[in-house]
Amino acid sequence: VFCKIRLLDDIEATLKLVKQLAASGASLIAVHARYRGTPTHRRDGPAHLDQVAIIKKAVDVPVLANGNIKSWEDVQANLQLTGADGVMSAEGMLDDPCLYASTGSSGSSRDRKISLRKVEKKIRQLQNLLEKKKNGAKLTPEEEEKVKKRKDLKRERKELLNRYNETEKKGLPEELEVPKDGLTKARQYLSIVKDYPPSPPLSTLIFHCRRMAKTELTAFQLLEDFKAATSLDEVHRLLSKAEGFRDAPGSFQASKEKEHQDRELRKQQAYELECRRKYEQRMARKAARLGVPLAEVMKGSAVPGGSMHFNSE
Repeated sequence: VFCKIRLLDDIEATLKLVKQLAASGASLIAVHARYRGTPTHRRDGPAHLDQVAIIKKAVDVPVLANGNIKSWEDVQANLQLTGADGVMSAEGMLDDPCLYASTGSSGSSRDRKISLRKVEKKIRQLQNLLEKKKNGAKLTPEEEEKVKKRKDLKRERKELLNRYNETEKKGLPEELEVPKDGLTKARQYLSIVKDYPPSPPLSTLIFHCRRMAKTELTAFQLLEDFKAATSLDEVHRLLSKAEGFRDAPGSFQASKEKEHQDRELRKQQAYELECRRKYEQRMARKAARLGVPLAEVMKGSAVPGGSMHFNSE
């Protein structure tokens, strides 16, 4: 059983919860290091990764850290800070579904062979130090520190061997070509959607593609048109238009008029978002005044720019 939680109101309550989960048989706990939200308060800034570090020390089961990951550098920083056994990413993966692959974190077969040789060399050196100590020689403090890492090196060698053998057994290519730009990632996403039906709604396709290709679509003044697309054919047409600009440097000429239109549209969208926020706050106050769950007063409601639906949480 795998469990995923958010932080409770204080660290002691969270520690009590994760210990209960581990004692109940959870074999892995993922921690989204933000406090529980409400329909009117969903996020509260950066994730509190320092609390994940405390949780990791409190339980014996593997812990995954979730939060503040937008790049491979963030992955490394997260693991270093939390000491977690792995990480999860949501927002970061929406912007770059190749976030992990593009770093070479899995590496090629050749990379793994090189890493394996380096680890084995270190283990041989430590073995020589142990033999030296066994024969009565006194090790330096630096050498003693190296010897302490023997178990870690053996574990690293085992993991490298497992990954290498798995790759060989499956016949995976040594190098996986990872798309470098957002347009190519969006194209690959649409291709995968086509190969594995049923297809999600058009709004979902647009959402994912424009997250991946936001940089390019913005640079070529196509983002707002893309968000307003009414068919899959139009999505493909806009991607093709952006690809044409990308593949022919200098062919794109920015339009002052289009820039003004997009700016006005973003202002309108910001206004509608603020209307939604104020409406949510009013309904929260009303629910508190009436002493009823928020869901009672926040049912499917028409608001500027669309419709909102809330569950009973």
